[in-house]
Order: sequence, then structure tokens, then C-alpha cells
Amino acid sequence: MFAASAYAIYKDLKAPSPEHTAWSMVALGTLVSAVVAFIVVRWLLQFIQSHTFVGFGWYRIVLGLLMVYFALGRG
Repeated sequence: MFAASAYAIYKDLKAPSPEHTAWSMVALGTLVSAVVAFIVVRWLLQFIQSHTFVGFGWYRIVLGLLMVYFALGRG
């Protein structure tokens, strides 16, 4: 997938087409998503060092039970 994407970008940069000229927006989106991902992962690592997964466990159990309930056509 990476190679195919890199080749498509290479082809488009060599001979740009009108519908693929928004590379600045792609770069901005990549930059923003990288910064947000870094901030979220950093926060999550700090959070799990000082909290337990008990709440997450109960959330998953309740969600699983609801999914089974609706999958069986009861809802």
C-alpha cells in the first residue's frame, strides 16, 4: 500500500491533474494528525500510569451485552 501510494504521489507530482492539486491540504492534514496523535498518546500513557482499567472493563462488558442483545433481535 505504501509503495502504491508513493507511486501515485510521484506520478501526480510529475504531471499534476486538476483534481489532485491540493497537496498543501494533504500536508496540513498529515501534520495536524501527527501532532494530535502525539498529544493523545502522551496523555493516554500518563493516564494509564495513574488509573486502572476497571472502568474500561465494565464499559466493554456492558457494550458486549448490549451488542448480543441487539444481535439476537430483542431490541
